[in-house]
Amino acid sequence: MTTTQPLVSIGLPVYNGERDLGHALESLLAQSYTNFELNISDNASTDRTPDICRAYCEKDPRIRYSRNPENLGILPNWRRALDLATGEYFMWAAHDDSWSANYVEALLGCLVAEPAAVLAAGKTVFVDETGSARSDMEPDHAPEWSAGTLGIASQLLLQHAHNWLHGLYPRRELLKLPRTLFVENAWGSDVLFLLEVCLSHAVVGSEQAVFYKRYLGAQRGAPQTPRARVSWQCWFARALLAVIARSPLTLGEKLAVTRTYLQYLKWLYLRKGLRSWFTLWAQAGYQCLREGF
Repeated sequence: MTTTQPLVSIGLPVYNGERDLGHALESLLAQSYTNFELNISDNASTDRTPDICRAYCEKDPRIRYSRNPENLGILPNWRRALDLATGEYFMWAAHDDSWSANYVEALLGCLVAEPAAVLAAGKTVFVDETGSARSDMEPDHAPEWSAGTLGIASQLLLQHAHNWLHGLYPRRELLKLPRTLFVENAWGSDVLFLLEVCLSHAVVGSEQAVFYKRYLGAQRGAPQTPRARVSWQCWFARALLAVIARSPLTLGEKLAVTRTYLQYLKWLYLRKGLRSWFTLWAQAGYQCLREGF
């Protein structure tokens, strides 16, 4: 039953999302849990996004539309979506994804059952442009609460489960969490933030809450040139290690997480083979010589 004050706030940052926005909004409006507000933060879109948003505002009073006068960048707009929230719980929604009808309800149940938890995340199924599950990509499973802090942190890294970011948070606790997500590199800051959360707080999840992540291969914000990609690899390796070092774990626990961290980097950087990695670094070196350090 809907009350005057929504219990859950959904923040949807968007920029030029006319192709998929309607599908995402329909998926959110079909949630079995209905006591929520849906705040859209439009990052100065230049396509039909504003028209679509205004049409949905007229269709459902739970939707609130806010447009930035200029493009703030990806992470500031994500922060803007959070700043617009008024509910006790919060989740981020991307404009080109979809969710099982029980997504919010199942994750809210997880947080109610474990009041100490600061994040409840679901299972991620990767889909193509038609919405069909990709056979070449294994799903990312929900956090296994029974695995404890080290087990969940290992699961995050070994699954590369950065889509846990789209889980449900107690908003008051989220605002207290490290600012890693908003102050670091837009590409990779989600993993840094989630690792910091997993190493310091209780994280829960539900396999019944399914997040359908549209994955088409090209990722926005990813470094493109060999030099930029190598620079990012160096930064990301250092940044992850710094998160582990400043965590409240014992020395033995930090060493255990570091072993998983090395496995993760091996997969992330070398999954296409050593030859591909060496070629990238050689190309980056040549680019540095040609352009100057």
